[in-house]
Amino acid sequence: MHDIEFAGVCRSFGTKTVLRDLHLTLEAGKITALSGPSGVGKTTVLRMIAGLERPDAGDILGAPPMHDVSFVFQEPRLLPWLTARDNIRCVLADRRDRAGTADRFLETVELTDAACQLPEQLSGGMQQRVSLARALAAERPVLLMDEPFRGLDIALRDRLICRILPLLAGKTVIFVTHSPEEAEAVADRTFVLTPPVI
Repeated sequence: MHDIEFAGVCRSFGTKTVLRDLHLTLEAGKITALSGPSGVGKTTVLRMIAGLERPDAGDILGAPPMHDVSFVFQEPRLLPWLTARDNIRCVLADRRDRAGTADRFLETVELTDAACQLPEQLSGGMQQRVSLARALAAERPVLLMDEPFRGLDIALRDRLICRILPLLAGKTVIFVTHSPEEAEAVADRTFVLTPPVI
């Protein structure tokens, strides 16, 4: 794995500039939190790392290939025709005991009882936890998380952080959060993005 370096990256959407001359180094094998007010480009940074967006100017050095990345989006993006268990099974490379592996990750996010339920039968917070379990189960070296604990009560959030931290060891993790408490509990380092100067 390599560090991911943003070198003078700029990105605009129409007349709105969200990133201007961004210089940022995200260390390989570390957990980095991105914080800052809404609209400063935190999600855009994640999408650029994943190859879903391209900069208008500047370079992204050391960006991983897409097959090395798993992504927890702000929206759960579950396959609506699959159960919670099968949404996780579909990302598992090892076809042996895929149901057992999926169930272990559901247990990690405290959703054992929801294994056979479709996304429409789950609350928004439960869907988000299935999405988190799916991204963890993919076991990719780079994990991008966009407000993965949003909408969860504090006690549940804190339990999930304790449960998933051991699974993040050695991965390059970048996660967006508005919570200083989450950043302190999870990240090795936090960068606060600010609006571009006009």
